Amino acid sequence: MSTSQDKTVSLSFNLHERDSSFPSSLQSYTIAYSVYTPVEAPPSSSLPVLVFCHPFNNSRHYWKPQIEDPLLSSFTKIAIDAPGFAHSRTQPAGSPWSFDLAAAGVLAILDQEIGEKELPRAVIIGDSMGGAHTGLRAALRDEERRKDVKKARIAGVVACGTAAEEESADFVADYTKDAEAFADKCASCTSPEEVSAQIDAFAASMAAAGYTDSTEEPFASAREHGIKVIADSLKLCLANEDGILEGKKAGESMKLNYGILNHRKGLIPELAVRPSPLGDIQVLVVHGTDDAAYPFERKYHERTATAVGENNAETYIVEDGPHFVTASHFEELDKKIVEWIARKVQK
Repeated sequence: MSTSQDKTVSLSFNLHERDSSFPSSLQSYTIAYSVYTPVEAPPSSSLPVLVFCHPFNNSRHYWKPQIEDPLLSSFTKIAIDAPGFAHSRTQPAGSPWSFDLAAAGVLAILDQEIGEKELPRAVIIGDSMGGAHTGLRAALRDEERRKDVKKARIAGVVACGTAAEEESADFVADYTKDAEAFADKCASCTSPEEVSAQIDAFAASMAAAGYTDSTEEPFASAREHGIKVIADSLKLCLANEDGILEGKKAGESMKLNYGILNHRKGLIPELAVRPSPLGDIQVLVVHGTDDAAYPFERKYHERTATAVGENNAETYIVEDGPHFVTASHFEELDKKIVEWIARKVQK
């Protein structure tokens, strides 16, 4: 059992400082998140805070299995809506965001929560974009600022179903085509209800690619929950300034989000510097053998672990695991993560 509290953190950030492809402008952003605090016993001073960073087009509600898993009940947990998604949608509606902003948002939340409560350092658990490009990026930035911040905030990162490099050309082409097809369909919509129906169809298609098609439990329930999470997130972040789903605006916002995903900067060269820029931060790289978004045979997980280095990285393979492996195989992964934390983070 845990109590939950929905909160926000505000930060000023210039996207241009880390990525010159964005115009130089200092903007204010609000990041929404939820804190889950154990009620049966106070948080153990030896247990790290678990911070959950969701995949693309999702929201903090993606992590419902982990939030409810009794195995994790003793941990304080924080689940975040990434910038540009769900309740962290940018203002004005449809404005750019970046993965550097997402990493800065994680650190701002940890400063607010750990700084106030004197909790132990955190372990970030991220799937897809939440893994390498939010979690590992936040860890790198945390190490960069250690001389300015009295206490490091991050002790470990679990990067699941992710690629620490720039997007491959074939996936850029596929994702661009998907976003343009969605925008074309939305352009002909004449009511919010029609746009909502297009979002529902898109969510089902995305879930079909990210989850296993098994009708057995817990896989079927994970997929159904995943469809709802994607649809609910998109209905918030693709709405116009008045919170209304309007066809043209929804299509433009979808293309913007995919454009940012497609043209992200890779982290491999930065991670591969020696001595490690991660310091003592430990990394568990997780990949499923049935991942359709980042196919196992392309060895993304191997390149990420190699760049992180043998002193910091460990790899775990989930047999038959799909792209959203943290949702479909949460029981197996939660056991592994608890064991890894005890062995590598709490050492």
